[in-house]
Amino acid sequence: METKRGVLWGTVFVIIVILAYLIPYTALTEVHAWYGSFLFWAIVALVIIGFNFLVTRNWGK
Repeated sequence: METKRGVLWGTVFVIIVILAYLIPYTALTEVHAWYGSFLFWAIVALVIIGFNFLVTRNWGK
């Protein structure tokens, strides 16, 4: 059960990282304002920080 959960978290993480590269260079290519790629990457960074918190919250237990 724990292995499947780890694979799920790993898959979600990989998908987020791939989207963090694809979306700014595809969907946000024509946005030249500050709210383009920079804002997207800032939001993705917060999502990854939250994701890491969820994954590691029971690390020592």
